[in-house]
Amino acid sequence: MIQIFLKKDKISELKWSECYDRIFKIVTEFPLPLERIESYNGFSKKINIAHSNLIENEGEPNECIAFWGDTVSFSRSEQVRFFKHWTHYLNRKNQESFDETKPLTWFAPEIFKNDGTLPESNGIELFSHYFDSGSHYRNAVLAVGIMLENTLPGVAFMIAMETENEEIEAVRLWLEHVFEEQFDKPLYFNKTLLLQILENHYDSKADLVGRLDVLYPKLYKNNMIYAIENIGYEASLNYYAQVLAHTWFGTLGFSEVFDSWIAATSDLEKALELTAESKKVLELDPEKQKEAEKYDYLYLLKLLLRNYVLWTPEQRRFLKQFYTNEQVLETGNEDLMGAMMTLSGLRFDICPVYATPEHLFEAFMYHDPKHGIKYKQEIDKWLKKRHNEYEKAVKAFNEIASERQEELEHIAKREHKKELETIELESKIEKYIQKKYPKHEHYFLRQALLSNPSYMNPKVAVTNLNKILIETAARSFDSISSFHNYEKSYKIKRIYQTIKEKGLFVDADFEKWINAEQDKWVITMLAALLFTKLYDRELAYARLFILNNEKSRNFWRPGQKFDYEDFVACNERQKNKPE
Repeated sequence: MIQIFLKKDKISELKWSECYDRIFKIVTEFPLPLERIESYNGFSKKINIAHSNLIENEGEPNECIAFWGDTVSFSRSEQVRFFKHWTHYLNRKNQESFDETKPLTWFAPEIFKNDGTLPESNGIELFSHYFDSGSHYRNAVLAVGIMLENTLPGVAFMIAMETENEEIEAVRLWLEHVFEEQFDKPLYFNKTLLLQILENHYDSKADLVGRLDVLYPKLYKNNMIYAIENIGYEASLNYYAQVLAHTWFGTLGFSEVFDSWIAATSDLEKALELTAESKKVLELDPEKQKEAEKYDYLYLLKLLLRNYVLWTPEQRRFLKQFYTNEQVLETGNEDLMGAMMTLSGLRFDICPVYATPEHLFEAFMYHDPKHGIKYKQEIDKWLKKRHNEYEKAVKAFNEIASERQEELEHIAKREHKKELETIELESKIEKYIQKKYPKHEHYFLRQALLSNPSYMNPKVAVTNLNKILIETAARSFDSISSFHNYEKSYKIKRIYQTIKEKGLFVDADFEKWINAEQDKWVITMLAALLFTKLYDRELAYARLFILNNEKSRNFWRPGQKFDYEDFVACNERQKNKPE
């Protein structure tokens, strides 16, 4: 997820014009050829058209650079626009800079609530909302963000969540090659420099901790470690006590913060200290005192016991072969499978630290000595009930593994085959890009071709698709033959209708071509191409390739492999097949 923020009062029309020219250079020289979509939704009869010319509304007041995907990776998403005139951004409603005396990276102090709210900054947004895409053209957006930060130091700031350092470094090095100048890493990926810029602009160090926490949402453990080491333990404790107070005691949200603090501090007593501070925050608020009363240390003890706090690190390594909370603690992100496992109770949540029964008891006694008997009883009860739980779990697992040995071997072989296929594909891609592209472009091509290897040889994909089309059409010989004899205008109407229904698009010359096309079978096969349901990525790519490349439709002309005669012959072969 990407957003670029700009200081409104620090940019002139002339300066933005220079930046616009640089953006144009980025998008036109980007290693993956970008395209924009001329989209007609709703009740319009027009179909979507893809353009390699990335200028939209050229010569008009709302002229902009626009793109929505690339032709290599076969991945597209929403259209991204960079407008030519700076006044376009100034005229947006509710886009006032927050405080001109503060840096762009600053924002009003707030407590991070894990409610999906995206981080804001002290400037205007370049996009109307956060750009969210797994498509490979995001790297062109990242390139623009890095360029703007370096061209407009202190005036531009990019937030790029869920982006890896490796990707940023590849984009940065590519920019250096294109512009023949040095580019610094964006601030979002340089926390040390970001902290230096921010630290004199927050009255409270706890607010400084909070600013970083909001900028890097859900990365609780990593944020906590960084804050403790670089801002201080007390400030971090004060801030995260407020975060914990904003959750509901005993909920998953509470556990996420609580477990992450244990992981960050590697200290059980500090986790209980955080809980105590959080309770004080609630007690000071007259409206929250009932919430403070819900804080129950016995519940926390049961939670820790349930999360294997008394299992040794060696014992807990056994659990890591199942689905655990390790990913969430490390990255802050839970994938769909993890969420399903959590809701169904099939995920193992493992306490980040190991404690002996004596240490566990002492930690709770230090914070709540009144209920020592209850804590002792709960620990003893757990030890009595589950003292040999580890041995039972290992034995049960080994028995299941033994019974499923054949299935497990089959799974292992299948995984090994996939690995070999991936290695083979990576080798092909490496040879392809080494031969065709300069080194500074390899990262982008490597990633894109892994998503869509058919780009290296689209003719094979198109041939495979045509075989399926001919065989499918031959099985519906009567209906296809009937459709073949319809008026051209009716067939074109159905073709346009299906293109719109399936959300497909064509090249800029498609309409001119189809109106001029005289071969009835070519039009019929084009319709069959659109009517056929495709569930394979390679075939879906081949279909779009045919729609956007006039020469690929020559496969259907008289004398070619997939002409009308081949359709008739295929039908005869199917009829003469032995039962």
